[in-house]
Amino acid sequence: MKKVVLVFIVFFSFFCFSQNENQSNNSNVLWGDYYFKNLNYLKAIKYYSMADKIESSESQRNYSIALELVNDLSNSKKQYQKLANSSQAKLTDYYKFANLLLKVYRVSNDGSIIKLSKEYKDKALRLPFESVSIYDDDSLLYKKKFSKPANKLFNLEMNSSNADFGPIVIPNNKNSESSMILIYLTEQDESLKKLKRKKRISSELPIYNLVNTIFNVNNFKTSKINLYPEPLNSVFQEGPASYDYKNKILYFTRSDQKIDKNNQVQLSIYRLDISKIKSKIPELLDFNIEGYSTVHPSLNSNSSRIYFSSDRPGGYGGMDLYYVDILENGFSKPINLGPDINTKMDEVFPFIYNDKFLFYSTNGRESIGKLDIFMSELVAENRWQVYQLGSPYNSTEDDFSFSLSDKENFGFISTNREGGKGNDDIYSFKFNPKLIGLGDNYNFSLNDTLVVGNNNVKVNDEKNMIEIDPLSKLISKNVKLIDSTKNGYLKLNSNGTFLYHSKNRSIEKDSFYYALYSIFGNSNKVKVNLNRIKKKELDLNDKIPPIYYDFDKSNILTEYQSTLNDLIETLNQNPNLGLEIMSYADCRGSQMYNLELSNERAKSVINYIRSKIDNKNRVFGRGFGEINLSKSKNCDCCNLSEKEHFLNRRTEFMYINNLKY
Repeated sequence: MKKVVLVFIVFFSFFCFSQNENQSNNSNVLWGDYYFKNLNYLKAIKYYSMADKIESSESQRNYSIALELVNDLSNSKKQYQKLANSSQAKLTDYYKFANLLLKVYRVSNDGSIIKLSKEYKDKALRLPFESVSIYDDDSLLYKKKFSKPANKLFNLEMNSSNADFGPIVIPNNKNSESSMILIYLTEQDESLKKLKRKKRISSELPIYNLVNTIFNVNNFKTSKINLYPEPLNSVFQEGPASYDYKNKILYFTRSDQKIDKNNQVQLSIYRLDISKIKSKIPELLDFNIEGYSTVHPSLNSNSSRIYFSSDRPGGYGGMDLYYVDILENGFSKPINLGPDINTKMDEVFPFIYNDKFLFYSTNGRESIGKLDIFMSELVAENRWQVYQLGSPYNSTEDDFSFSLSDKENFGFISTNREGGKGNDDIYSFKFNPKLIGLGDNYNFSLNDTLVVGNNNVKVNDEKNMIEIDPLSKLISKNVKLIDSTKNGYLKLNSNGTFLYHSKNRSIEKDSFYYALYSIFGNSNKVKVNLNRIKKKELDLNDKIPPIYYDFDKSNILTEYQSTLNDLIETLNQNPNLGLEIMSYADCRGSQMYNLELSNERAKSVINYIRSKIDNKNRVFGRGFGEINLSKSKNCDCCNLSEKEHFLNRRTEFMYINNLKY
């Protein structure tokens, strides 16, 4: 990811990465992000809870989700509320918060009772997705999508001089490993009846019937074309189709021998057991509506939902996309997919992939052609983030009938672009999104740990790959270390988060190399530059972070040695600088005992620093006994939390300039 990142730093021990129990506010948040991204939700919650304020909306979201995942729903609700009431809330935040408010109500000004969950879901419905034109910013997005094809298309040999489109594949029982049965639509040589037909969008076309051929998944070769017999095919329009793998049922479009509202032959969706093609009559499904067309079925992975296109009343205009759930005794009420997808024009040829990604074609959005293929991602209840596919999937002509195989190794589109054999041709492609990494730059401080969670090495890599080819969202990608750092300690995780620490005072730069990898291969190795932050001139007004102790102990904890080492370096560079030490204990125990304990803590720090500097008398101090920094004026010792006790067990530091000794 091509970026320069200045990340807040937290402390690091010499031999291992260790966590300071009370860093600055931002450091706690960074550790929380790191542990959240690495699925350690309890540790993430621990660090987020130590932060006085979480300014990052992504971190606030992480905190809310972590609490929800450990079933702390009460506190999760509180954190989601902060996010939902902020200007940085996303629609997913509203939905998640609404789900935690299912039993919460409020009374409006007119006395009516309002369910808060509905109120926040309504907010989510009104919140639009960010939309970016492919022609904005000097057309950089257009250049990414269309300057170089993301893949190569293969025109299938069985395409004719007429129109061939709407491919699907089903298992070939004879040789399921290397070949499948390809079912598609092709134009009849002679029309038996001259009727107006609608193929894509209200056009007069010949009759199309369903045919099949053997399709080799390795080399995309096809064999002899076979026309399906009656009653699957008829003298009227058939197809396109979708296959229920679970029940071996073919769902397909067919004409009804009726005239619809556009004075064309009405098209509806039927189904038929594919093993009984010759003996059974196709079943007309009851979610079709008389007088309007219902076409282009696509079943989800477990055959429980059908997506389709229809011009029925109540839509946004033209053909809209809908879905119905398959029930034991019929179908649910059709649900319009809403304005994220549907426009005043036409949305057709849906294809649902892994229940989360819906591909379709439309002439109602900014495009480079007539019908363009889009991919939409389901992010909440019937809310879809839409991405336009680039080259080679879209052209200046009609591009439609996009589909992918279940194993993700090949796909199809139909198009009437130049260079084909006929009107519409079917093309196949190998599904192998290219992995691309961009160089990174991070800044670190000597002796401190660079903690990278949210803004990790994969973030801009993912964004860049999606802009080039949205299909990259369909595959899981991980990070693999190629060459490690030379001058520091590195822990790089497969999700792109990492920790880095250097104690080498002579080194100002370090670097490492990683590669992205997936089931389809690796990217080239990507360089990450680590640049040491130049130490600023000493400012005596800068606050020196305190160090903390275990209960009833005075020894210096390993994770605070780096703090003391920084003080030692400053003292050695400034021979006239003095340092005062002030140590405290929490309020448990007698006052006399706590005074002695705080003095022991002061001595351990003074002795450690004096052993590493000249003019040892520059460092001095003492213990001040117990202290209570609770914000509650009436809080006695017994009511303090462990966190508050921890904050009280500390040593503070103060520089003294031009010390005379």
